[in-house]
Amino acid sequence: MAIRLINWQHEHAAELAVIANNYNIARFMRNRFPYPYNYDNAVEFINYIQSNYQNHVFAVEADGYIVGSVGLFPGEDIYSYTCEIGYWIGEEYWGRGIASYALFLLIEHCFSTFNYNKLKAHVFHPNLASMRVLEKCGFHKEAILKQSVYKFDEFLDEHVFAIFNTNTAPKY
Repeated sequence: MAIRLINWQHEHAAELAVIANNYNIARFMRNRFPYPYNYDNAVEFINYIQSNYQNHVFAVEADGYIVGSVGLFPGEDIYSYTCEIGYWIGEEYWGRGIASYALFLLIEHCFSTFNYNKLKAHVFHPNLASMRVLEKCGFHKEAILKQSVYKFDEFLDEHVFAIFNTNTAPKY
């Protein structure tokens, strides 16, 4: 399977709206990722990504189809050498190693292009699959923030993972 990261384009909006309109994805995302997710949400997201030079958010393409998204969200002020990552893959593509490989590509891009010391990721419990993806890519759990997230009428624990720019990230 050929997996690559590409820039979001307006022609991806319809495909994005279909794969992102999924409760099983939205329940592990921040509230700015709406559910239900429609075409207008997709256009708004792509417009935002294209106009915001600080965020480096890419579509994940597998065998010519848009299957998800990964992104870097730079820290500010005293966190200027830390960057948060985010990612999601359409449910029909889960379990194929796409998330791990896309994340590997993002880490490689980040550490070879920017001067970040640390990448971090926040995962809501019970998203164990996402935690495994991070661990497979060399991240280590730093903390569990108990009941720090309120999502869809329940409090969830937030697991914080990190990887440092030590040139020891796993090779694919």
